[in-house]
Amino acid sequence: MRETGGTADVRAALEESEQAGRMFQMGQLAAPQASAAITRAQSLLAARGALVPDRIKASINFDLGKVHALSGDIQTAEPLISSSASTLRAQSPGPRERFQYAGFQALVAMQAGHHEQAESYFQEGIKVRQELGTSKHPFAIQDHTNLALNRIMQGHFEQARAALDGAPVVGDPAQASTLNTPYALLVPRMRARLALTQGDAAAALALLPAQNLDDLEPQFPYDDALLRGEVLCALTQHTAGLLLMEKSLLWHSTKVHAHHPELARARATTGLCAVAAGQRARALQLAAGAQAALAAQPDVSPYFKQPALRLATLLGAPARRAP
Repeated sequence: MRETGGTADVRAALEESEQAGRMFQMGQLAAPQASAAITRAQSLLAARGALVPDRIKASINFDLGKVHALSGDIQTAEPLISSSASTLRAQSPGPRERFQYAGFQALVAMQAGHHEQAESYFQEGIKVRQELGTSKHPFAIQDHTNLALNRIMQGHFEQARAALDGAPVVGDPAQASTLNTPYALLVPRMRARLALTQGDAAAALALLPAQNLDDLEPQFPYDDALLRGEVLCALTQHTAGLLLMEKSLLWHSTKVHAHHPELARARATTGLCAVAAGQRARALQLAAGAQAALAAQPDVSPYFKQPALRLATLLGAPARRAP
């Protein structure tokens, strides 16, 4: 298509960008390859300068921002998402487009620690679902669990519980046979995260569903192995907990950005378990990995930094303070 030049070139670049972003989100293309394809499209449009409408440039920038956001490169994703979404929102988009813009603006705001902004965008997404008539669909569960996580990260526990109470009900966590979609597992997992954050590991373990439909491809922040490992470590079952957490780290370290704030937090929490298990050497390795990520990408939520600070204190090592 590009051989015809002009408008066809621009259309081909836009299609290549959209396809790369879509394939990445579906797990069919790795982040570096998706970013490279979208960057090629960016370069082609940049060469045409003012001839390309701003909305097309913004659409491709948004595609690139999505890849960086989902892979955990927040310092690159945030300005791309912010500027492109602003331009695209000015085009009076439909509800599906508004839902997508709000979702990614919420994600980068939450990870960057702009929790009030994230709250607003998450709420917008829930309202747009209602406009679309899909507020009872299993997909809508994640809207509520993401909102709950944003509140947990701030220590707003009762508000987080309210967000979870408002999620669509799919299946019965006590009956594994009714949980025929991974989305049905998100609420009990987030309730377990809430209980663990509040210091009740026994309640967290009881809340975790027995079935794990995403064992082969866990995703932050809903990784069952990581959460279950944290819970077991909090219950002093360090060997079993570390086994699960190390499994999680091995998976994520090959799938996401090296400085992903969730990965930094996971390394630090695993390090805390290693200290408790008497594995100081491993804890030091994990602390170094977490600190390197937080030093490279410091403008993230304090939620991601707190375990690294606790670990550094236990190890007697200097650590970067959370603001």
